[in-house]
Amino acid sequence: MYAALQAKNDIAVHQLNLEGLNGNLLAAKVDVKKKRSMDLTAANTLQRQQQLMGISSAGDRFYALNGHHSSHNDMFIAKEMSIQQATLKELGKQKKRRVELKLRDDEAKQLLSRNIGDQKLKRPELELLLLWHGIQKRDHPKTNLKKLEKWLELKDKAPPTFEEWTAEDEAKLERIQTMKIDINDTAIGRAEKVVKQEFKVLFHKMSTEGQTECFEDVKKAPHTGVTGPVVQL
Repeated sequence: MYAALQAKNDIAVHQLNLEGLNGNLLAAKVDVKKKRSMDLTAANTLQRQQQLMGISSAGDRFYALNGHHSSHNDMFIAKEMSIQQATLKELGKQKKRRVELKLRDDEAKQLLSRNIGDQKLKRPELELLLLWHGIQKRDHPKTNLKKLEKWLELKDKAPPTFEEWTAEDEAKLERIQTMKIDINDTAIGRAEKVVKQEFKVLFHKMSTEGQTECFEDVKKAPHTGVTGPVVQL
Protein backbone atom coordinates (compact mmCIF):
# COMPACT_ATOMS: atom_id res chain seq x y z
CA MET A 1 0.00 0.00 0.00
CA TYR A 2 2.76 2.46 0.98
CA ALA A 3 4.71 1.59 -2.19
CA ALA A 4 1.64 2.29 -4.31
CA LEU A 5 1.13 5.65 -2.62
CA GLN A 6 4.74 6.60 -3.18
CA ALA A 7 4.62 5.50 -6.82
CA LYS A 8 1.58 7.66 -7.52
CA ASN A 9 3.28 10.72 -6.10
CA ASP A 10 6.53 10.02 -7.95
CA ILE A 11 4.65 9.71 -11.26
CA ALA A 12 2.66 12.90 -10.63
CA VAL A 13 5.82 14.88 -9.79
CA HIS A 14 7.62 13.52 -12.86
CA GLN A 15 4.70 14.43 -15.13
CA LEU A 16 4.58 17.98 -13.79
CA ASN A 17 8.31 18.35 -14.38
CA LEU A 18 7.86 17.16 -17.97
CA GLU A 19 5.22 19.85 -18.46
CA GLY A 20 7.75 22.50 -17.43
CA LEU A 21 6.32 23.00 -13.93
CA ASN A 22 8.16 22.61 -10.65
CA GLY A 23 6.65 19.30 -9.62
CA ASN A 24 9.25 18.88 -6.90
CA LEU A 25 7.24 21.29 -4.76
CA LEU A 26 4.62 18.55 -4.41
CA ALA A 27 7.05 15.71 -3.87
CA ALA A 28 6.37 13.67 -0.74
CA LYS A 29 7.86 10.64 0.94
CA VAL A 30 5.73 8.10 2.74
CA ASP A 31 6.96 7.61 6.29
CA VAL A 32 6.30 3.92 6.85
CA LYS A 33 7.50 4.21 10.44
CA LYS A 34 4.93 6.79 11.38
CA LYS A 35 1.69 5.28 12.55
CA ARG A 36 -1.36 6.94 11.04
CA SER A 37 -4.40 7.14 13.25
CA MET A 38 -6.75 7.92 10.36
CA ASP A 39 -8.44 5.35 8.17
CA LEU A 40 -8.00 5.24 4.42
CA THR A 41 -11.20 6.37 2.74
CA ALA A 42 -12.63 6.10 -0.75
CA ALA A 43 -12.52 9.02 -3.19
CA ASN A 44 -15.65 11.14 -3.70
CA THR A 45 -17.22 10.10 -0.39
CA LEU A 46 -18.48 12.20 2.50
CA GLN A 47 -16.19 10.27 4.84
CA ARG A 48 -13.07 11.36 2.96
CA GLN A 49 -14.26 14.95 2.60
CA GLN A 50 -14.97 15.20 6.33
CA GLN A 51 -11.57 13.67 7.04
CA LEU A 52 -9.81 16.24 4.86
CA MET A 53 -11.52 19.08 6.74
CA GLY A 54 -9.47 18.34 9.84
CA ILE A 55 -6.11 17.85 8.11
CA SER A 56 -3.44 20.55 8.08
CA SER A 57 -0.18 18.71 7.30
CA ALA A 58 0.89 17.81 3.77
CA GLY A 59 1.82 14.29 4.84
CA ASP A 60 -1.58 13.50 6.32
CA ARG A 61 -3.28 15.08 3.29
CA PHE A 62 -1.19 12.94 0.95
CA TYR A 63 -2.12 9.86 2.98
CA ALA A 64 -5.84 10.72 3.08
CA LEU A 65 -5.92 11.36 -0.67
CA ASN A 66 -4.31 7.98 -1.29
CA GLY A 67 -1.55 9.62 -3.29
CA HIS A 68 -3.78 11.77 -5.50
CA HIS A 69 -2.83 15.39 -6.20
CA SER A 70 -4.24 18.15 -4.01
CA SER A 71 -6.54 19.45 -6.76
CA HIS A 72 -8.75 16.39 -6.40
CA ASN A 73 -12.46 17.22 -6.10
CA ASP A 74 -12.50 16.02 -2.51
CA MET A 75 -10.08 18.82 -1.57
CA PHE A 76 -12.29 21.54 -3.02
CA ILE A 77 -15.43 20.07 -1.43
CA ALA A 78 -13.68 19.74 1.96
CA LYS A 79 -12.67 23.40 1.76
CA GLU A 80 -16.25 24.44 1.01
CA MET A 81 -17.48 22.29 3.90
CA SER A 82 -15.05 24.10 6.21
CA ILE A 83 -16.46 27.44 5.07
CA GLN A 84 -19.98 26.09 5.58
CA GLN A 85 -19.14 25.02 9.12
CA ALA A 86 -17.73 28.45 9.94
CA THR A 87 -20.89 30.07 8.54
CA LEU A 88 -23.08 27.75 10.62
CA LYS A 89 -21.08 28.56 13.74
CA GLU A 90 -21.47 32.29 13.18
CA LEU A 91 -25.19 31.99 12.41
CA GLY A 92 -25.63 29.92 15.57
CA LYS A 93 -24.03 32.67 17.64
CA GLN A 94 -26.20 35.32 15.98
CA LYS A 95 -29.35 33.30 16.63
CA LYS A 96 -28.53 32.79 20.31
CA ARG A 97 -27.78 36.48 20.83
CA ARG A 98 -30.74 37.85 18.92
CA VAL A 99 -33.23 35.44 20.50
CA GLU A 100 -31.93 36.42 23.96
CA LEU A 101 -32.31 40.11 23.14
CA LYS A 102 -35.89 39.58 21.94
CA LEU A 103 -36.80 37.64 25.08
CA ARG A 104 -35.28 40.36 27.29
CA ASP A 105 -37.10 43.06 25.32
CA ASP A 106 -40.44 41.29 25.81
CA GLU A 107 -39.83 40.74 29.53
CA ALA A 108 -38.79 44.36 30.13
CA LYS A 109 -41.82 45.75 28.27
CA GLN A 110 -44.11 43.40 30.16
CA LEU A 111 -42.60 44.57 33.46
CA LEU A 112 -43.07 48.24 32.60
CA SER A 113 -46.66 47.61 31.51
CA ARG A 114 -47.45 46.62 35.10
CA ASN A 115 -46.77 50.22 36.20
CA ILE A 116 -44.82 49.26 39.28
CA GLY A 117 -43.42 52.30 41.06
CA ASP A 118 -39.68 52.69 40.62
CA GLN A 119 -39.14 52.53 44.37
CA LYS A 120 -40.89 49.16 44.50
CA LEU A 121 -38.70 47.48 41.88
CA LYS A 122 -36.84 44.47 43.24
CA ARG A 123 -33.24 43.48 42.51
CA PRO A 124 -34.02 41.02 39.65
CA GLU A 125 -36.34 43.56 38.04
CA LEU A 126 -33.76 46.34 38.24
CA GLU A 127 -31.14 44.03 36.76
CA LEU A 128 -33.48 43.13 33.90
CA LEU A 129 -34.08 46.79 33.09
CA LEU A 130 -30.37 47.60 33.18
CA LEU A 131 -29.61 44.65 30.89
CA TRP A 132 -32.39 45.83 28.59
CA HIS A 133 -30.57 49.15 28.30
CA GLY A 134 -27.34 47.39 27.33
CA ILE A 135 -25.59 47.51 30.72
CA GLN A 136 -23.67 44.26 31.09
CA LYS A 137 -24.16 42.51 34.41
CA ARG A 138 -20.48 42.89 35.31
CA ASP A 139 -20.99 46.67 35.11
CA HIS A 140 -24.10 46.76 37.32
CA PRO A 141 -23.87 48.77 40.55
CA LYS A 142 -23.42 46.59 43.63
CA THR A 143 -26.35 47.79 45.77
CA ASN A 144 -30.05 48.03 45.01
CA LEU A 145 -29.97 51.75 45.73
CA LYS A 146 -27.26 52.32 43.12
CA LYS A 147 -29.07 50.07 40.66
CA LEU A 148 -32.19 52.15 41.13
CA GLU A 149 -30.24 55.37 40.60
CA LYS A 150 -28.83 53.97 37.37
CA TRP A 151 -32.28 52.92 36.20
CA LEU A 152 -33.68 56.39 36.89
CA GLU A 153 -30.92 57.83 34.68
CA LEU A 154 -31.90 55.52 31.83
CA LYS A 155 -35.68 55.15 32.08
CA ASP A 156 -36.52 58.09 29.80
CA LYS A 157 -34.04 56.96 27.14
CA ALA A 158 -34.77 54.39 24.43
CA PRO A 159 -32.98 51.06 24.87
CA PRO A 160 -30.51 50.00 22.17
CA THR A 161 -32.10 48.62 19.03
CA PHE A 162 -31.42 45.08 17.85
CA GLU A 163 -32.20 42.89 14.87
CA GLU A 164 -34.73 40.16 15.58
CA TRP A 165 -34.15 36.58 14.48
CA THR A 166 -36.66 36.07 11.68
CA ALA A 167 -38.25 33.15 9.89
CA GLU A 168 -36.05 34.01 6.91
CA ASP A 169 -32.94 33.76 9.11
CA GLU A 170 -34.09 30.38 10.42
CA ALA A 171 -34.77 29.15 6.90
CA LYS A 172 -31.26 30.21 5.85
CA LEU A 173 -29.77 28.36 8.81
CA GLU A 174 -31.73 25.20 8.03
CA ARG A 175 -30.82 25.41 4.34
CA ILE A 176 -27.10 25.53 5.11
CA GLN A 177 -27.42 22.75 7.70
CA THR A 178 -29.01 20.40 5.18
CA MET A 179 -27.07 21.48 2.09
CA LYS A 180 -25.13 18.70 0.39
CA ILE A 181 -22.04 20.13 -1.27
CA ASP A 182 -20.81 18.88 -4.62
CA ILE A 183 -18.08 20.21 -6.88
CA ASN A 184 -20.48 22.77 -8.42
CA ASP A 185 -20.78 24.48 -5.01
CA THR A 186 -17.02 24.97 -4.65
CA ALA A 187 -14.71 27.78 -5.78
CA ILE A 188 -13.64 25.80 -8.84
CA GLY A 189 -17.27 24.95 -9.65
CA ARG A 190 -18.31 28.61 -9.45
CA ALA A 191 -15.33 29.63 -11.59
CA GLU A 192 -16.33 27.05 -14.20
CA LYS A 193 -19.85 28.50 -14.35
CA VAL A 194 -18.40 31.96 -15.00
CA VAL A 195 -16.20 30.62 -17.80
CA LYS A 196 -19.19 28.85 -19.36
CA GLN A 197 -21.28 32.02 -19.28
CA GLU A 198 -18.44 34.05 -20.80
CA PHE A 199 -17.99 31.45 -23.53
CA LYS A 200 -21.71 31.49 -24.35
CA VAL A 201 -21.60 35.26 -24.83
CA LEU A 202 -18.50 34.96 -27.01
CA PHE A 203 -19.97 32.05 -28.99
CA HIS A 204 -23.08 34.04 -29.91
CA LYS A 205 -20.87 36.85 -31.22
CA MET A 206 -18.89 34.50 -33.47
CA SER A 207 -19.45 34.10 -37.16
CA THR A 208 -20.73 30.78 -38.48
CA GLU A 209 -17.17 29.95 -39.48
CA GLY A 210 -15.93 30.70 -35.99
CA GLN A 211 -18.61 28.52 -34.42
CA THR A 212 -17.79 25.69 -36.80
CA GLU A 213 -14.10 26.01 -35.94
CA CYS A 214 -14.95 25.76 -32.24
CA PHE A 215 -17.00 22.65 -32.87
CA GLU A 216 -14.18 21.04 -34.81
CA ASP A 217 -11.80 21.77 -31.92
CA VAL A 218 -14.23 20.18 -29.49
CA LYS A 219 -14.50 17.04 -31.64
CA LYS A 220 -10.73 16.71 -31.63
CA ALA A 221 -10.51 16.98 -27.84
CA PRO A 222 -10.27 13.60 -26.06
CA HIS A 223 -13.16 12.10 -24.07
CA THR A 224 -15.74 14.73 -25.06
CA GLY A 225 -18.19 12.38 -26.72
CA VAL A 226 -19.32 15.21 -29.00
CA THR A 227 -20.58 13.90 -32.35
CA GLY A 228 -23.56 16.10 -33.24
CA PRO A 229 -23.81 19.36 -35.19
CA VAL A 230 -23.16 22.82 -33.83
CA VAL A 231 -26.08 23.94 -31.67
CA GLN A 232 -27.09 27.34 -30.39
CA LEU A 233 -26.08 27.80 -26.72
